[in-house]
Amino acid sequence: MLKSKQPDSNLLYRFYEAVKNNRLSSIHLFHSDVYYIREALFNRTGVTYELKEIESAIADAATVAKESD
Repeated sequence: MLKSKQPDSNLLYRFYEAVKNNRLSSIHLFHSDVYYIREALFNRTGVTYELKEIESAIADAATVAKESD
């Protein structure tokens, strides 16, 4: 189950730091679907979830769907 937490507000900062230090491979960038789903959840529930929680829930749902085929 997803838990309410602070949003990942420093993602842009971490991205620029990784570019500056030539360590772009060290940062994890989320797929755009993760942002759209988080916004939709916020609009329905008023709760902001962490991006990694949304990504994990998507992966879990994909695993369940694959197993049921």
